[in-house]
Amino acid sequence: MIIDLHVHHTLGPEPRTDFAAMRRLKGLAKQVGINRVCLLGNVFRFGIRANDSQIRLINDSTLELVRADGDFLSGFCFLNPALGSGFLRGEIRRCAREGLCGIKLEIDVNARDRRLEDERGMYPAMQVAGVEVDEVVSLAASVPQLPIIALCPYLAEARQLARRTRNVCVDLAHIEAPDTVKTALSEIPADRLMFGSHTPFLCTNAEVMKLQSANVAARDLRRVAEGNARRVLSKHRLDVR
Repeated sequence: MIIDLHVHHTLGPEPRTDFAAMRRLKGLAKQVGINRVCLLGNVFRFGIRANDSQIRLINDSTLELVRADGDFLSGFCFLNPALGSGFLRGEIRRCAREGLCGIKLEIDVNARDRRLEDERGMYPAMQVAGVEVDEVVSLAASVPQLPIIALCPYLAEARQLARRTRNVCVDLAHIEAPDTVKTALSEIPADRLMFGSHTPFLCTNAEVMKLQSANVAARDLRRVAEGNARRVLSKHRLDVR
């Protein structure tokens, strides 16, 4: 069984909830052995700098999709922490009440992130640095009772997060090596590493191959593929059958 913690059902303009895109994504996921998906929202639905009402619409679509296929889908509430605290608190309460199982934080200031494009082809003034490890460590220390999933860290960043925090897990999406899972587990405890494909930014099949080619103990592979997600998300009332 594989639980994919890092999926966007579609990206870009979406006049209404794109159920067709979700059906296509589910078909692909099933073909490669993914049994459950956690949706993080169409974060580029309104371009960059989505306002309060646009954030609500993004989360409304996630809620519609999860309600339509709750046996396969779970969802996170998408938030831009640069927005006002009053809106953020209200939207968190609304999403929690409606059944979303976590919060997807993204400082949504510019889509030309060096993690998404080759910086050699980007105008220097348009480059956006990733979130610094120190900032994640500080956040984790401020809420030690909450599990945090750091998405898309590079191996060096994941190593630091594993060493400097107790409540941060990392996903595999941007960790690359000839034997990715084995390499990652040499640096990161087996109970802190999770599978995330970053679909559709990255190729779902290629990400699943990291699990299929892993030369590690079966117990550790199960933790990465599904066990850690099951453990962490169950704290947020998620049924991960």
